[in-house]
Amino acid sequence: MDVALCTINNTIYDIATFEALGEPTLSQLRRHLLCPRCLGAGYYRKAARSGQAACFGARPHADYCDMAGPESKTCLGDTLADADVVNSGERIEVDFDFGAQAFIHVAESHPDSAYGRSARGTGQGGQRTHTRQRRLSTLLKNLMFSEDFRGSDQLISVDTGLFPVREFFVPFAQARVDERGLMRGYWGLVSDAAATGDQPPSLWLNTGGRQDLSVVVGADLVDDFTQRFPIMELEDLAGAYVLVFGCVRLSKNDKKYIAVSDISRITVNKVM
Repeated sequence: MDVALCTINNTIYDIATFEALGEPTLSQLRRHLLCPRCLGAGYYRKAARSGQAACFGARPHADYCDMAGPESKTCLGDTLADADVVNSGERIEVDFDFGAQAFIHVAESHPDSAYGRSARGTGQGGQRTHTRQRRLSTLLKNLMFSEDFRGSDQLISVDTGLFPVREFFVPFAQARVDERGLMRGYWGLVSDAAATGDQPPSLWLNTGGRQDLSVVVGADLVDDFTQRFPIMELEDLAGAYVLVFGCVRLSKNDKKYIAVSDISRITVNKVM
């Protein structure tokens, strides 16, 4: 993608003009980019140490968009294979054990099973429902590429209860502080990342401007995080999609954030 639309000033930039803005203007504007044609979520990546030039991109472009250039083919997971599709007739159990093989078993579901109730209850006279384990990476791809999945009433089982997909998964842009501290699955595109704080630093994954949500990987988990996904430099996270299970909190500086407490509760779908 040769150009990108910045929503702060409604200006379309090419790479040379954008980079001429300099810091900190560039750092601010890069968090508010879209594809000018289809308005897909956009990102900017600085030149990499490997020699890759600075670029704009969007993930995903609309099917009709003619600005989806060759770089879109280098995105991990930018297709939804048949094996990744979640069947609307199945109940989903989240597999937090990376690498575990998906399996199917039959569970009893009570006709009165409702939002927030345990997925394990059998009930009397309930109908039989297939339950399939899905890893976070598969769930993230379904959220990215399937509008039907995002809006479905399909049930997902986590350790805090049983929830409809459309209520459990929340886009970053719609994240709100929950005083009850309820866990949800928050997901969306990361505009940029920064290492801040004491040594060793924490890793902040930013999803927009100052008023928007950030995901914080604590210093004790950064090494595990960068090896797991893997991350060679911070720009590797620009344009990545992230799914994190947690609670939205508010810092002393009124910044919304989710603190990653367990590396198994987050997954990353990167641009190569």
